[in-house]
Amino acid sequence: MRALTIRQTILFASKESGSEITYDSSSVQSLFLHALETGLKDETIRAKLRPSVSKTDVSDEELIEAMFLAVSAETERSKKFNVASPGKSMKARVSAVQKEDDTEKKEILAAIKQVKTDLSAMQNEMKTLRGTVHNPNQNQSTAKPSRKCENCKPTDE
Repeated sequence: MRALTIRQTILFASKESGSEITYDSSSVQSLFLHALETGLKDETIRAKLRPSVSKTDVSDEELIEAMFLAVSAETERSKKFNVASPGKSMKARVSAVQKEDDTEKKEILAAIKQVKTDLSAMQNEMKTLRGTVHNPNQNQSTAKPSRKCENCKPTDE
């Protein structure tokens, strides 16, 4: 419908008396039909409209009717295929569930990695604690009995 409106606007502007650019109606019609055919997204609808679009003397009513019939037939066909094959939509649901499983797996793996790092930190701490228990105060000198007399002890000679 927009293409029809644009075509009419171009023809009207071209026929105005003060217009610098003039287009003849046959070239505007051929460009319109070409744009209509190439602008359709669905190949099935395009194929059904091709016979109507190939005629340059086709009326707007014929184009609208052909477009309506092609679109309604394609809509009906797509509805039949969607109802006839519900397995396709189920597959989409299954893949969505699998994506959720993947996120759960990633969360579990992240938690396991965190536990591993915590465990290794605790093991290192246990090693250092065991080392201090087995070798108490290596840096401190142990108290040895002194062989000095009471007079020599304070002077430390």
